[in-house]
Amino acid sequence: MTERDDDLDAQDIRLIAGDYIDEVYREITTENGSADTGVHPQLVERLCADPELRQRLLAWDRMFRQTEATVTAPAVVPDDELYRTVLGFLHPNTDRVQFHRSPGSSS
Repeated sequence: MTERDDDLDAQDIRLIAGDYIDEVYREITTENGSADTGVHPQLVERLCADPELRQRLLAWDRMFRQTEATVTAPAVVPDDELYRTVLGFLHPNTDRVQFHRSPGSSS
């Protein structure tokens, strides 16, 4: 945990969770949007309520989220427990679905 993490309140963490969910959604679909509004709030609450997932979420925010304009490609969301939790929530039948991740992704 960093000093910045200590300064985050619950609303900040919910916004980070929402951004993360949208990033996974964009990765697994061809749409440039966000997850179903019925699923989104439930998933945000689940991520924020679990201390381990919340820490992974904050680590993602520190390491991967771009906050300034850049010419580099955005990093692929790491294939970890947080990713699999979100993916399982967005696509409950993921055990039967294979998502194509671009070469060099951590899957």
